[in-house]
Amino acid sequence: MDCLFCKIASGEIPSKKIYEDEHSFAFLDINPAAEGHALVIPKRHCRDIFDAPEAELQSLIIAVKEVAGMMKKLGYEDVNILQNTGKHAGQIVHHLHFHVIPRREEDGIFIKFPRIHTDDASLDAAAKKLLSSKQEPEEMPKEKPRKKEKDDWEDLDW
Repeated sequence: MDCLFCKIASGEIPSKKIYEDEHSFAFLDINPAAEGHALVIPKRHCRDIFDAPEAELQSLIIAVKEVAGMMKKLGYEDVNILQNTGKHAGQIVHHLHFHVIPRREEDGIFIKFPRIHTDDASLDAAAKKLLSSKQEPEEMPKEKPRKKEKDDWEDLDW
């Protein structure tokens, strides 16, 4: 497989590993937002959160919590836990991963989303639309195979 994170998890590409269990692997980001910024990935290739089996997601979030706990033990006050699914959400490497970013007061990192002013009627409409799309697990359609896209990381100037 020609996946950057698969190669890191297998040891084909070296990394600064900080955590590993049967299903998960965590290493330091080479372009960190802060000192200690880590990425937590499943060892098995999953393109994104929709591609990951629930059992692996459970294992992965436990690994995320473990890495965040390591940061707290080192004196970091807080952590950001971020996950981007898809190009428009900012996913650059198409292998499911969580960013765990240690935070301190006045560290200069700003993660800010625009706020949309809304009202109850708009919230009710949005909730109704989302609830109507909910499917029971046994009813969920199988995802259609996607054509292989070039990962956006391949265009970055490392």
